Amino acid sequence: MPLYIYLCICMKISELLANILIGDLFFTEDDKRYLDSYFHPVEIKKEQFLIREGEIERYSYFIERGILRCWTYDFEAEEKTFWFSFPNEFSFSNISLNLQAPSEFNVQAITDCSLWRISHADIYRLYSDSRRVNHIMDILTAHVFMNIVKRNLNLIKLKPHEYYNYLLREQKDYLKYIPLKYIASYLGITPQALSRIRRRIT
Repeated sequence: MPLYIYLCICMKISELLANILIGDLFFTEDDKRYLDSYFHPVEIKKEQFLIREGEIERYSYFIERGILRCWTYDFEAEEKTFWFSFPNEFSFSNISLNLQAPSEFNVQAITDCSLWRISHADIYRLYSDSRRVNHIMDILTAHVFMNIVKRNLNLIKLKPHEYYNYLLREQKDYLKYIPLKYIASYLGITPQALSRIRRRIT
């Protein structure tokens, strides 16, 4: 069954976040109670924008199911995709939220998505209510920045076909839902070049 219409019993946000924590960190029952009371589920449809360039984000989003695309226009007014957000990741619209500044790019759904969101005001309430949760959320935020660094390093170190193979290893289950033109844009190559890479692999 396709990812974007797959139905399952919704997990609580604390359970989802616990899956990506590292080391011996864990959520206590109090931690879970705090998190589950502040985050709320929301559904968005394929092609729907989470945020448009120039808007100021009001929520932080965590992805339970679905894929988001971050893109902007280049100097020739062509769409350029520079990021994908997958399940068990925070949306990149969080950058506008944290700065409370207009977004420099668009965040749009590639598939139907199930998200968990928390408002800007509730983030500060959550942090003030529990120092432990504050610390854990900081670690989760660090994961986001670690992924940004990895993306930049991959662009420097890897050739396009090597980067595509890396994506296949890391996100194979999700790439089939992303149009090739978006993947090509993400890799910095033309769709024709990506097709040649794919033919060599298969």
